[in-house]
Amino acid sequence: MRKEKEIKEIKETKIKKQTKTKTTKVIVKEQNKKQDDNNNNDNDNNNNNKIVSSNNPPLMRKATAIWLLENTSLTFKQIADFCNIHPLEIQGIADGDVAVGVAPMNPIDNNQLTREMIEQCEEDSNKKLELKKVIADDIVLTKKGRKNNTYVPMAKRGDKPDGIAYLLKFYPDITDKQIRSLINTTTPMIRSIREKTRWDIKDIRPRDPVMLGLCSQTQFNAVVGEKKK
Repeated sequence: MRKEKEIKEIKETKIKKQTKTKTTKVIVKEQNKKQDDNNNNDNDNNNNNKIVSSNNPPLMRKATAIWLLENTSLTFKQIADFCNIHPLEIQGIADGDVAVGVAPMNPIDNNQLTREMIEQCEEDSNKKLELKKVIADDIVLTKKGRKNNTYVPMAKRGDKPDGIAYLLKFYPDITDKQIRSLINTTTPMIRSIREKTRWDIKDIRPRDPVMLGLCSQTQFNAVVGEKKK
């Protein structure tokens, strides 16, 4: 009788443990689900707060925004969406707290907007301005006149004599002009090394100018190929 009672107690204990384990799992699962729901809600809120911006914002966005504020009746949101600027920043520009001293730029003059497009958006506040032309595509950056566009950092300028010595040693027929096209140096320096009259000639060691960073491999190959011709 006593043994049967012990067996019954053991079974009841096991059942309690199993029930407790199941309850714990259910609670953890519910907590995880609640956390996931909260995260999804946070993501939705973040997405709702994001600015719907134009893929190609206009050139000089703040200057354009100032002109639109001063010369149109567009809403802050319309201007913000077009210029890819937060509406609060547009509000700050309108209040004179942001972009102080920035000159306005007329997007009609540079062919980024048309007067008709602006008028349509003024009549319908839900309509968005669309960039007529990506003006940045027409801008071509050019380098201003330097005979040699290769910039040599200050730390490497002391390596120039070694690079010149390398060219003179392995390409004795190379001209001063060709050396200058590779290494941004002077004719007197080249001649002093060629004629071994430079004051520190004993300390100069022929080293590859490409490895020294004085010119690119492409530039070197072009000059050497020209010399071989």
